[in-house]
Amino acid sequence: MDRILRFDIETCPEVTTEVEWATYPKRQCWEKKAETNPEIDGSFKSYLKKAWIYPEFSRVVCVSFKVDGHVNTVIGKDERGLLAEVNSVFRNWQWKLGWFNIYNFDIPFLWKRMIINRYEPAMKLCIADIKPREMENNIVDVMQIWKQTSFACSLDLLSQTLLWDSPKSDGAGDMVASAWKSENYDWIKKYCEWDVDFTIRCYNRIKHPLEVIHEPESEPEEVPFKDDKIEEAVEKLRENEVTEEQLKAFDEWIEERKAEAKAEAERKMNEPIEEAPLPF
Repeated sequence: MDRILRFDIETCPEVTTEVEWATYPKRQCWEKKAETNPEIDGSFKSYLKKAWIYPEFSRVVCVSFKVDGHVNTVIGKDERGLLAEVNSVFRNWQWKLGWFNIYNFDIPFLWKRMIINRYEPAMKLCIADIKPREMENNIVDVMQIWKQTSFACSLDLLSQTLLWDSPKSDGAGDMVASAWKSENYDWIKKYCEWDVDFTIRCYNRIKHPLEVIHEPESEPEEVPFKDDKIEEAVEKLRENEVTEEQLKAFDEWIEERKAEAKAEAERKMNEPIEEAPLPF
């Protein structure tokens, strides 16, 4: 049986405040990019919502690994230190890599950020010469498995289709920037782990369509990111259609969560990985 190092990354724009944006050296590059990309514009709002998918404009803030039931999550403000730790994991892993859309996103994003930070990426991350037909010998990408020769879909859609549930019920990738700015590290960590475990469940459903698949053995506990009072505000934030009152309610809620979790979050930020070590 193949051993698979399942992983997911979370990314965040390089700058998260308008003050930083005003002097951001790549601001003109983003504005030029908007001229040829109809999905974005040159505004700071657009940058916050879309920059996280581009390694030239964003950074890695969290990586979660899972293998043989063990979970490791690396999260930190120091991207160079985080990437060094992550690169070491890949250097020591001899088997396959997996999870959702890693062929098109997670692996090339990590590779580029390591080059940018002056690291030599582990060979496992050097996939430019791997042809799609050769991918199954090195990578298990659940999105590609589901896609077959047809259309791709998001993890959100796949989870709702196969599991009637979704890891995106309490947020989405474009909300990591807000959570990072608010120092809500615990939510980012759980969100990253949640993506890994939901992909496991989707993979098991695809591989064993006739079987009733049990829940993952180490499924993360639910993180209460939603609140009845601000649920509408969160939805509007995703659509960039938020009123001043809703934004104020959201900010107040964030401040309450910060007050409750800041001491614990800072402790975690300064400690080594807290979960059981990976078995290699």
